[in-house]
Amino acid sequence: MSWIDWTIVGVYVFLVTVVVSLFARKHVHKMSDFLVAGRGVRNYLGIAGLISAELGLISVMALAETGYKNGFSSLVLGLCFSIGVTFIGLTGFIIAELRKYRIMTIPEFYELRYGPTMRWIGGAALSLAGIMNMGIYLRVDSMFFAGISGTTDVMVIRWIMVTLLALVLVYTLIGGMVSVLFANYIQFIFLMAGVFTATVFAVKGAGWNTMVEEVHNEFGLAGFSPFAADDMGWPLILLSTLVYTTLCCLWQPAAAMGLSVENIKVAKRMFLWSGLTFMGRGTIPIIWGIAAFAYFKTHPGLDSAENFEPIMAMPIFMSKVLPVGIMGFVVAGLAAAAMSTYNAYLLAWSGIINQDVVQPLFKRKLSERIRLTINRVLIVLIGLFLLWWGVFYTPPKSYFLYQQVTGTMYLAGALATVFLGLYWKRANTAGAFAATAVGFVFPIMNVIFHDQITSLPECFHFLQNGWKAGLFSFILVFVVMIVVSLATAKWVPPRTLPKVSEEAV
Repeated sequence: MSWIDWTIVGVYVFLVTVVVSLFARKHVHKMSDFLVAGRGVRNYLGIAGLISAELGLISVMALAETGYKNGFSSLVLGLCFSIGVTFIGLTGFIIAELRKYRIMTIPEFYELRYGPTMRWIGGAALSLAGIMNMGIYLRVDSMFFAGISGTTDVMVIRWIMVTLLALVLVYTLIGGMVSVLFANYIQFIFLMAGVFTATVFAVKGAGWNTMVEEVHNEFGLAGFSPFAADDMGWPLILLSTLVYTTLCCLWQPAAAMGLSVENIKVAKRMFLWSGLTFMGRGTIPIIWGIAAFAYFKTHPGLDSAENFEPIMAMPIFMSKVLPVGIMGFVVAGLAAAAMSTYNAYLLAWSGIINQDVVQPLFKRKLSERIRLTINRVLIVLIGLFLLWWGVFYTPPKSYFLYQQVTGTMYLAGALATVFLGLYWKRANTAGAFAATAVGFVFPIMNVIFHDQITSLPECFHFLQNGWKAGLFSFILVFVVMIVVSLATAKWVPPRTLPKVSEEAV
């Protein structure tokens, strides 16, 4: 990175963190402004917000690593993402029903359907899974900035982590969701332009024919078909599709976009158009990873694959093929992606803890000023956890798999709990609690106890495969919730949802 590139990035970051945040601050007066932008978001702002929030630098890095390690077979993930998000756009699945109840967080629905205790449990489960999912973001994003600067030094990466966290905290604390949405509209332009520009130079730098040849030489058929790869196949395809379908309506950062827009028509349109772009969101970073793989295979030397982690291959490769000026433009776009994700996710998890874990502990409703203060304190505490977790934890296999599995911790139980709560009258609190607990068990065993799984009975050894562990959780939670709800119906009668007018949609 030359001084010209750093100047481009610096000017952009200053404009976003200072100018946009101060502008947004004037529009934040209460919690609904801070968390869901007053529920007044319209078409283009919502689409830009959703794409920017979910195309984070962490996703770019993790998908590039997948392409680097698995070749063209990884491109199936783009199809999985697109199917999941487009399905929500076409049907309004779950999100259309949730909007009727004017909720700001998903666990608020738990209280309406299952009671206040379940809201607290759901809030704790969602925030824990979300914060663990976000735990690697600072580390991976800092590895990108270090790699594209030409270094893999651990201390440099840690200092970048501290600097990046400070910038994000300042930006998020001032403006909340209003700040996120205004900035995302600007970041969307930088992000899309940067992504397409980088793709042209990546493919040109590695050579398309070389990419195909090197993947074939290294992986054979497994480099082109996910069904020929040992660690992919149907478990990866089904889990990825399930995760992205569920993510849009139940994962708070994405669901908040659907809950922030004017009405359900805008929400469906936002998810539909976003879903059509998610094919590129999944495939383009994978192509970067494949290009990096081919480049280092054909350019052995000091920067050979033995000298860095696969996750750093893409930024090191980009540092060699992007020209001065273009590099600054691309890095500014990816910095935009990183900031969009941090903002949306910090607001989501702090809001969940504040609204659904802390607030229920008090007999009276806290004032808007106190709740805003608590939310901002929580954002700082979550940021400090991200710094600690990023320094001391390394995923056992891949960063992308870590994202999918930690997301499944909450999403599996939430899908059964919310879906059956909306559409099955016999769902009760005991069933919801059981589904939430079971949904956590198998994914967390893969994340934390991966190396100890072989000491368990052989029937549990499949949990070492994160795709199978996550998929099994999605299936099991529905069985558990139905069985427990029916078995406890006599002692725990189902609650009914309050009636709402169609105007609420």
